[in-house]
Amino acid sequence: MTPDSSSDSRMTWAPLMAALIVLYLVGIGVIVVVGAVAGGKGGNAAATTTTHVKVMLNEFSIKGDLTAPAGAVTLDVTNSGSVDHNVTVTELNKATTMISAGTTQSLSLGTLKPGTYELFCSVPGHKDSGMAATLTVTAAGSAASGSSDMPGMSSGPMTSAQAAKMDADMLASFAKYPAKTAGTGNQLLPFTTLPDGTKQFELTAEMAKWEVEPGRIVDAYTYNGTVPAPMIRLNVGDHIRVVFHNKLPLNQDIHWHGIETPFAMDGVAPITQDPVKPGGDFTYDFTVDRPYQGMYHPHLHGVTTVPDGMF
Repeated sequence: MTPDSSSDSRMTWAPLMAALIVLYLVGIGVIVVVGAVAGGKGGNAAATTTTHVKVMLNEFSIKGDLTAPAGAVTLDVTNSGSVDHNVTVTELNKATTMISAGTTQSLSLGTLKPGTYELFCSVPGHKDSGMAATLTVTAAGSAASGSSDMPGMSSGPMTSAQAAKMDADMLASFAKYPAKTAGTGNQLLPFTTLPDGTKQFELTAEMAKWEVEPGRIVDAYTYNGTVPAPMIRLNVGDHIRVVFHNKLPLNQDIHWHGIETPFAMDGVAPITQDPVKPGGDFTYDFTVDRPYQGMYHPHLHGVTTVPDGMF
């Protein structure tokens, strides 16, 4: 009997097809299982929560509830002062850019471990004047200040006891002043009367040690070594000369804020005059034409020197 070749062929392919079907089903199972495992990981991933810490800058302090739990932390820094400030975090080598008065800037610090972190304003003289503080990061899960990722949400209204303490703390801060410190500023500046009746004053820009609160002495930018600067009192019609000596390491000028003067005497270097170089002198000469209540201060480098004593 001659073997049926088609039958043999079917018998040969049957086991092979069965094996392929098994592999196909196993492959589907592997894909489904892997997909399920991957999906499980995605579903269990915890969202990262960032703690926002509100920081307030002023002349010269850094304030706020400066605590946060370990993890992602962002500083929301508001400059409530009158001049530019910034915040630098010493341990992280991170800093905001200069923040204009009345504006807010956020600084992400990344993920922080428990510990303390120094905050300070890097404008020369501001740290020594009191613009330094400590951010405390507590262990995750412990009590801490700061807000969650939902700005504006509050833990509840202020209680009467909290309000009373807040009032008491504020009044106690006022009760400390006026504090007795070395040196007295804003004293009347003497003058010399020249033969033609001109009143001549002398002002010197110089660094000086100044006690800003009992026991706290800083390096201050000054006129004639005092903070605030000496007072100049004049009468309408006075012809005055102010001889200015610059002993600071910075170029300087004197701007007569709120007082009308000839253009060349206005003290806005390098527009109305050349800057007065360190070791140099300049004489301001004008006549008081009507009553004023003004002030004098540096215009050049004023963002540094005015808040640090020259006003």
